[in-house]
Amino acid sequence: MKYPLTKPVERQIPYTLYGLCAAVSLAPEEVLSAAHGQSDAAGTVLLRALVQVAAYIQERALLGELNATVSQAALKELGLTGGEEEGLEPLQVILDEQGEVYGR
Repeated sequence: MKYPLTKPVERQIPYTLYGLCAAVSLAPEEVLSAAHGQSDAAGTVLLRALVQVAAYIQERALLGELNATVSQAALKELGLTGGEEEGLEPLQVILDEQGEVYGR
């Protein structure tokens, strides 16, 4: 009896702030400080790595593999959610039966 060869399961390791910290042997606070300060080439590299982590998080959220609330919290932890104004109501878009679009 022949057994079919099974394909090895590939598992992508998620990009995380703590995975980056483990790779560069720095504490999260040090990585964030260096990345957002960008005082040298190392800071620029760390910022690019954080942006890659953020892109991964957003991609997983858009694919439905990661809860939006969890992804928003992770992006906030990375310090990459700037530009959002506090205190504004969310924009609401309503479609009626005729397909008319109304907003706040």
